[in-house]
Amino acid sequence: MSDKAKRAIITVAGIEVEVFQLVDLRYVMSQAQAVKAIDEKESLIRQFLTSKQAKYLPSNDYRIDIPTVNDTKGRGGNNRNIMGLTITIASTFWLSRAMKDNPKAEALMYALALEALDRRCDTVFEVVKTEAQYEQQTLSAYEEYRQSREYLITIKNPATGSNREKTFRRQLSLEQRKTSEGRYLSLISTILFPFPLLN
Repeated sequence: MSDKAKRAIITVAGIEVEVFQLVDLRYVMSQAQAVKAIDEKESLIRQFLTSKQAKYLPSNDYRIDIPTVNDTKGRGGNNRNIMGLTITIASTFWLSRAMKDNPKAEALMYALALEALDRRCDTVFEVVKTEAQYEQQTLSAYEEYRQSREYLITIKNPATGSNREKTFRRQLSLEQRKTSEGRYLSLISTILFPFPLLN
């Protein structure tokens, strides 16, 4: 049995990510890929790996040397070791950055969660889709989330409370006329302001 890792490229919401399968069948990615996917600095992943959050994860093997790799067809790859992360650690890093207001990380985690739920539903209802169809759905969810977040930032109002809510609802009533934006604006309105606006 070869002691080399296997390498492949996957696309998640339009983002190409290089992943590896180790001999013990674990999936990992490089630290550089983890930060590149959400436009962060590599120094942040090093800080994260020394945090309590990373250390106390059930799968806390957060420093992995990926050995010399083969691609998925068994051909030789780069003769170098790569500093890697399990996908558990990479996902937790993305989630932590999403919680710290990284818009790309937020959108990526949202799209991935939606894809996971969609796959479960498709399985139970025996719906067959291609990987390309799942990727297209995930990409659409990713882009819509980012657009909705950017929209909320553009209408950010220094006023608080009901004044801010009125500003949002007034803008929403105008934007709902546009079919391309009405879908997610209505959803955001329901989430942020679930109760009727009192005059």
